[in-house]
Amino acid sequence: MRKIILLLTLSLSVLSQPMAEITHRFQGEMDRPTDIAVLNDGRICVADGVNNQVLVFKRDGSYVTLTFPQMKRPLGLAADFNGGLLITDTQADAIFILDKYLTLKIHIPLSQEVDATDVLAMDQEVLWVVDNDGHQIIVMDRQGHIKQRLGSKGSTGPAFNYPSTIAGNSNNQIFICDVLNGRIQLYDSEGIYRGQIADWGITPGSLFRPKGVAANQSGAFVVTDSFTGTIHYFRTQSSVGSVLPLKFKNPLGVAWDNEGILWVVESGTGNILGIKVQ
Repeated sequence: MRKIILLLTLSLSVLSQPMAEITHRFQGEMDRPTDIAVLNDGRICVADGVNNQVLVFKRDGSYVTLTFPQMKRPLGLAADFNGGLLITDTQADAIFILDKYLTLKIHIPLSQEVDATDVLAMDQEVLWVVDNDGHQIIVMDRQGHIKQRLGSKGSTGPAFNYPSTIAGNSNNQIFICDVLNGRIQLYDSEGIYRGQIADWGITPGSLFRPKGVAANQSGAFVVTDSFTGTIHYFRTQSSVGSVLPLKFKNPLGVAWDNEGILWVVESGTGNILGIKVQ
């Protein structure tokens, strides 16, 4: 009986293993890129903070370089509701809001005590900002007025140990990479803690150094693990994660596009990868 149960378990594990194929591979003049965002029109933006720029790719791999005087070291990127781009700049201590033409429209200065590593646009007014060194999430409006602070340093419950990136889905659920705690924290749009996904570890479904997170419209989400060079795929919040059958060199930022392609920043090689996951 035990052998039958073991075989069934192994069979289900194989069946649940997602298929993944690299369909795009882009390169630009980048040095250790960190994050990626896909705009409404399909353009793929990549943060290259070492070179003080953002590269904007088309689907054919061609790109243009985006820079402006206020930008010093872009680290985190997010698509905005109006088709534009949000940038967190760790050296300028600022958040930049660009319109769909990628023209700078709003410059939000931050306190030097805030180490902003990523940002999420909840709606046309509210932003969620990851404060890495502060072990918290700062909820603010687009004028920089702070509405709420979520979390503090810790290892259990709604506490963080160097959070890095943030993502949301169409159900107003927010996923936050809690790096040194090796987990994803789940919040709702009101800032209420809804539990954690995964635990620290190196087995499938566990996370060692989660760095990037992205959710798609079907409810699935992925998490990059920079140390193990893997991407973990979760079909739902309650499912056990599976590791995509591909090996990466220091994967960081991830983002889904409207065609179901998962875009990955492979920081160790400078490659931008498009992956079809089934």
